[in-house]
Amino acid sequence: MQKNNFFFSIITCTLNSEKYVSKNIKSVNSQIFKDYEHIFIDGGSSDHTVKILNQRKIEDLKRVSVVKYLKRGVSNAFNRGIEKSKGKYLIFLNSDDYFFDKKVLSDVYKFLLKHPESDWIYAKINVVESDGKNIGVFPLRKIFQSASPHLMKLINFFPHQSVFIKKQIFSDFGKFDPSLKLNMDTDLFLKISPKTRWVFYNRIISNYTLRSDSLSSNRKNKKRALKSLEKVQARYLTQWELFFAKIVNRIVSAVNKTYR
Repeated sequence: MQKNNFFFSIITCTLNSEKYVSKNIKSVNSQIFKDYEHIFIDGGSSDHTVKILNQRKIEDLKRVSVVKYLKRGVSNAFNRGIEKSKGKYLIFLNSDDYFFDKKVLSDVYKFLLKHPESDWIYAKINVVESDGKNIGVFPLRKIFQSASPHLMKLINFFPHQSVFIKKQIFSDFGKFDPSLKLNMDTDLFLKISPKTRWVFYNRIISNYTLRSDSLSSNRKNKKRALKSLEKVQARYLTQWELFFAKIVNRIVSAVNKTYR
């Protein structure tokens, strides 16, 4: 078994991210808790992204690594990051997302020490537009903070930008499904939740950038995302659960806004 050289591994996938990744880098570099590594998986950027990443690597050779990886989808990039990681707990922080403040890792570290039984935790994100306009916090409603395995079958209230998960979980249950272009995180959570220990942490972890041109945020991809979600749910839900999940999915799709 690989020895953990860091407490946290922060995995950031990039592809032509020069407009956003500097903010991601700054938010990680400013953390007062320094027992972490920052792994960048680049899918073949043609802009100045790699130059920015390599400069950051030069500044911190101990903690920063840059992996060039052929564009094979987000799931494969996540999995490559897992393979390269040396941390006990992993978080997947996209290139256009960034930590909420400089005490995130410090506070999460303290929380995890108080909950050593937890295999993974989820918390809150702050949703912002690419122009900086604030949309709101998710999950904000108490019902989504209950860590309910039954509710999660109906709606994904685990933003992966707020999830810290033990690396060992990927050894025990497998990594992200590379056949999925969307909802790979939902698939993972549905797969591991009945067999792992997890809890909600009432803190904002990351700023999640809602971009109209991204694969997950683009409203044009709504039907595609819905089809992918129902494919994933069909793997884990009973017929009755799937029936109610489809109703919820269509309500969410129709409303088309962040749940509070």
